[in-house]
Amino acid sequence: MDLSIILPAYNEALVIESTIEKIIEYLKNRYFSYELIVVNDGSVDQTGKIVKSLNLPVLRLIEHEKNLGKGAAVKSGMLMAKGENLLFLDADYSTTIDNLAIFLSILKENQADIVISRAGAHTTYELAALGKPALFIPIKWASHNEQYKNARELINVGIASMIPENRLTPESLVVELNNMLNNLSQYLKNADLVKQKVIFNAKERIVNEIKTTLNTSN
Repeated sequence: MDLSIILPAYNEALVIESTIEKIIEYLKNRYFSYELIVVNDGSVDQTGKIVKSLNLPVLRLIEHEKNLGKGAAVKSGMLMAKGENLLFLDADYSTTIDNLAIFLSILKENQADIVISRAGAHTTYELAALGKPALFIPIKWASHNEQYKNARELINVGIASMIPENRLTPESLVVELNNMLNNLSQYLKNADLVKQKVIFNAKERIVNEIKTTLNTSN
């Protein structure tokens, strides 16, 4: 999945349906796959019931039993997200979905100094190919601890850092980002070296090797 959008919501019954409709209307003809995650942060109004009643395949609802605050709601959504790119918007639509174009443009033009991301195989390969330092937050339930291992590979060559989910807090995120930014020149130097070693035509080379082997054996 390409994109996860997180909506933290507390007592937003009057606006939540309208916000969801606007987001889906904007995204419905886009070329990428997406999900919309509403985190109902202990609302005492009808926010959760309204979201459930919409019954949309791209819509997911996370319920907090009590109000934990916006930061906790965003974190819950981020941790449950399946998308390669994560974005959060306010439930009152104070930041509109058309800002997504700016977000995607920055990614496309490779302008970010550091990428905060999960550590799926495709993501780690793309970051290596782009020569982009990354702060990984691996999905802890990935099969055979795959994402942790993927992150560790890039950490070992000096182009990434990692925060396990059980240590992820706003404070730990700020500390780790500051550590990376303070050493950004070294991260970028290492990333450039890794980028030069990436094999972009690996698929074609594998196919050719197989064909050569089969022809030789015949």
